[in-house]
Amino acid sequence: MENYGTPAPATGNKKLVALMCYCGMMWVIGLLADEYKDDPFVKKHVNAGIQLTFSIFALTLVNIIPVLGQIVYCIAMIALLIFYIMGIVKAITGKDYVVPIIGEKFTVIH
Repeated sequence: MENYGTPAPATGNKKLVALMCYCGMMWVIGLLADEYKDDPFVKKHVNAGIQLTFSIFALTLVNIIPVLGQIVYCIAMIALLIFYIMGIVKAITGKDYVVPIIGEKFTVIH
């Protein structure tokens, strides 16, 4: 009996492209490369990379606010670091990843 509903596990280059999504703005490669832009596994990691990148930009603006903004910035950056590590582990193991809190609120790529 064949199971058509289960996606094939991510391997090789797909894992590498998914891993690159967590290295700064390297998610652009997964977004634009013809070979990977339609792959659901890569799309989820590209989406997570975009969300984390823009979250850092938003937190930089929050950091401008004296005292309270800086406290929020420090706590949120620790959370984002944990989210990055979780994404990297999921990319290496070939599993899909949705960023907690952020990924549940908005999706950049459908």
